[in-house]
Amino acid sequence: MHSQVIVRVALVMLILTANSSFSAFEHEISELTRGHQRTSDYLDSIRNNRPLLQTFMNQLPKGGNLRHHLMGAIEPKEIIDIAIERGFCIYNNQHMAPCDCCAQSVKEFVDNGENHAALIRQLSLPDSHDPVEVRSKLAFSYLPTVKALFDGIDAHFISYLRKRALVDGLSYIESTIYWDEANGPDKLFSLITDLPKPNPDSTQSLEDFRARLSSQSDFQTQLKTAARTVADALKASDDHLKCSLSPYHPACSVTVRFLQEVHRTDPLPRVYAQMIFAFELAQLSLSGNDPQVLGINIGGSENNNTALNDYLSHMKMLSFLKNHKQYPLVKEHISLNAGELAEATVEDFYYRTTMADAIQIVQPKRVGHGISLMAQNCLKQSGSGNEEYANCSAQLLKTMLDNEIAVEIPLTSNQRLSGKGPNSGHPFPVYVNSNIVVTLATDYPGILKVDLTSQFVEAVYSFSPDQTGNSILLPFDQIVEFARNSLEYSFLPGQSLWLKAEDHARYQKRVPACLDLESEACKKFVSGNTKARLQRDHESRLKDFMLTAPLE
Repeated sequence: MHSQVIVRVALVMLILTANSSFSAFEHEISELTRGHQRTSDYLDSIRNNRPLLQTFMNQLPKGGNLRHHLMGAIEPKEIIDIAIERGFCIYNNQHMAPCDCCAQSVKEFVDNGENHAALIRQLSLPDSHDPVEVRSKLAFSYLPTVKALFDGIDAHFISYLRKRALVDGLSYIESTIYWDEANGPDKLFSLITDLPKPNPDSTQSLEDFRARLSSQSDFQTQLKTAARTVADALKASDDHLKCSLSPYHPACSVTVRFLQEVHRTDPLPRVYAQMIFAFELAQLSLSGNDPQVLGINIGGSENNNTALNDYLSHMKMLSFLKNHKQYPLVKEHISLNAGELAEATVEDFYYRTTMADAIQIVQPKRVGHGISLMAQNCLKQSGSGNEEYANCSAQLLKTMLDNEIAVEIPLTSNQRLSGKGPNSGHPFPVYVNSNIVVTLATDYPGILKVDLTSQFVEAVYSFSPDQTGNSILLPFDQIVEFARNSLEYSFLPGQSLWLKAEDHARYQKRVPACLDLESEACKKFVSGNTKARLQRDHESRLKDFMLTAPLE
């Protein structure tokens, strides 16, 4: 395993801030080497003790969270509080929206204790081991209930995320949004009513549709409104946390950025319109001085009939836009749900091909979930002219390794929503043993009642050889790599703190300017590179953790 061949002294020296005095440098190497060894040994001693492991992971700096849906990130009580603050009403005892003349306010509704408890249940997922039941509650109960609350990017939601992330040991969240969940789709779709249906197999058709949509003045207005809405929400969150004052809230240290979502369950022209909007918005944002919408993601139930029937078309349209000259900054900023399907919920063909199609056709920078990896089939060349499929999981792993395609793994979400866990064939050990870039994530932390700390605990504890036959023994160096991956493979702008290696070894050398993390050269380098700045801060926290964390 890659993590097992990392030379510990080399890792320590990379974390270490070099000093001009060689004797001081030598002393600090010795001190940090002992700290690293102590931390590593302690993790080995507690990996089968969940309470102690929880305490350990609570203190660990975990970097970022890259698979994170804003609509599922807020806990039920906070959602109700925001609905009351915004003066929303409740309809049919469940749907929250702006008030009309005849509806009861959310505040009045929840003054009744039974109503409050019922609404909390409405905003929570069932404690069920049946993934179909849990997914149905998410799609048909929770999301419709809260949809109208996301008619913009609420600054209070962002502040809430930052506060929670601070407690969770995070410095970064890359959250998937639809900038105007309640009204945005209809506004966008009104612009395509007179456009011919795009043909995914015709680049001319795809380009005609793209050009005609994006050239409309109303489209450009929506685009600028979306960018302004996101910027205003982030600024309002800074103001709410007093980030420009002294003292400011510690949560100001947490950076939040966004991916624009495309809903895959809509009819094909609408999905393509959303893709165009997402690419345009990300390109616009990434072209600015302070990029805030950094890329795109596709969301929605992957086992929806429309999503399944149009899946290949979606991949072709994505590939077209990814390679379009209008969107050079978005090309490497695509994250896709891929391999999320549970075998029992769809036809076998879809279960065995969708992840392969995503990786082979689009080659996104990241894929989310990836739980159906080992079942994936690819089309073979057949001399008879017939279509023949064969398992290609090994080929996909090689493609992911060679192209540095990361997999975002939300372990609890995979267990609850898809029924894949350590005892049911989750391929997490396969990815790690194959040296694929792995980031741990939460997916829907608010309604799943999880944080990233819990996902690190699950990775070490639930996949331990003492707990499951589908096991992997994760050393401390691998845990460190998971955290570093979440920043290195984020879509944050700027150069990395780390130099690339040719043999897929990661985090072996830092850029020359930052051999000493505290040097003026390094401070200057990170001031112009957001990604490197967050990585430098993370390395400093990691060093402090190894030297000062109380391990007992």
